Amino acid sequence: VDLQGHRLGKGHGYGDFEITFLKKNFGEIPIVTTVHDIQVVDKVPFEEKDQKISIIVTPTRVIRIKT
Repeated sequence: VDLQGHRLGKGHGYGDFEITFLKKNFGEIPIVTTVHDIQVVDKVPFEEKDQKISIIVTPTRVIRIKT
């Protein structure tokens, strides 16, 4: 994940599908991911259709993504 909320999945769109489903059925809800500190990087490649993360939780910090 990067500090703009972009995430790298497994490349099949499952994460995007799940996030879209949740937002469609429950409204604008925070999307949280847990990762190790080393998995927070400067930039992740993304496309405009990709869904973003709202909050990143690592063992040492909680990062709230500004929208």
